[in-house]
Amino acid sequence: MIVMNLNTGNKSLLKLYISHWVKYPNGYFLFRPLILFIVLAFSILFYTGCKNEINVSEEKHSVNQNKHDKYQNDLFKAKLSKNKYKESVAMANLNYDSELVFRVLQEAVEENDSFCYEILEYERLYNQHGFKIVFIKSDFTKWQEVCQNCHNLISDIQLEDYKSDKLTKYKEKRKKIKIDSSKLDFSLIAILDSVLIRDQMYRGHDIKNKWLLQDSLDKINIKIIDSILNNYGYPNKDKIGIDHLLTPWLVLHHIPDKELRLKYRFFIANAVKNNRLNRNLLKNFDDRTGS
Repeated sequence: MIVMNLNTGNKSLLKLYISHWVKYPNGYFLFRPLILFIVLAFSILFYTGCKNEINVSEEKHSVNQNKHDKYQNDLFKAKLSKNKYKESVAMANLNYDSELVFRVLQEAVEENDSFCYEILEYERLYNQHGFKIVFIKSDFTKWQEVCQNCHNLISDIQLEDYKSDKLTKYKEKRKKIKIDSSKLDFSLIAILDSVLIRDQMYRGHDIKNKWLLQDSLDKINIKIIDSILNNYGYPNKDKIGIDHLLTPWLVLHHIPDKELRLKYRFFIANAVKNNRLNRNLLKNFDDRTGS
């Protein structure tokens, strides 16, 4: 029988080892504490590894949960203010059933056709530039039905007035942004002027073989933008002004080939990192790329 006095320190430990040695003369039991220690060490390492994996998954979940909570809060505020348009947006972001989402959206435009201006602007952005908002991702066919309903509710004259008013507000906002004209590269601005004209030459126009015609112009633009990016990186507003900040992005966004899009993604991501482009533009670019 082994009696161990905790107050005797090392002597008790020595007695324990001797006792084990006497009981098991082959010496196996002498090494049992060492074996137990190794098992315990591996257990700790295994637990730590699992704990790290759990923490990573919890962190990823918390990011998604933050978005979910935001959309839930948006939905609550929309219901409280009785804004069915914002309610439908929040529901779409929360992946509600598309039947319910578009029923609420149709009710919104029937009750207040001013929402149609924003909806038809999104339709234009999708048709010309491939922008996919949450409604398009939810159900494209139902989205088209809403757009058609808006075309019936809003006349072309009203829509043009809305665009004109929006452009006026944009110009007023732009005037408040101070740019040192001595730093502007006017030769580069002139090049981007011609690029933008080519980019929009046939987009938004209902003519025969428009995409075939536009494709040949897009190829010219890609070569020009490729040269600009390789020489300057993505240019900032101090170099090209406000009006052409999106021009390189538009050209790259219109590229249909996935591998070619991935080649230029670095420049867009870097422009976002350096606050030259809005983060949503990278998201739209990735959505169309499928990455």
